Amino acid sequence: FPSHDKYGGICYLCHNEFNSRNDITIDHLIPKSKGGDDSLNNLRLAHSECNKAKKDLTIEEYAILQEGF
Repeated sequence: FPSHDKYGGICYLCHNEFNSRNDITIDHLIPKSKGGDDSLNNLRLAHSECNKAKKDLTIEEYAILQEGF
């Protein structure tokens, strides 16, 4: 699994620090529902709320959603 230290304790979706380790979830850049796998290259650390908001979107789809398009 991705290391907290490797990613500097930062959520890859909102770029804010984690308040506690209990708030850290593992997210798939390419969701498993869209053919993603569990390889380290496809896994990132995210806040639980950010991960819930991303749902099964790819990172590109999520970025568009966040921009309001």
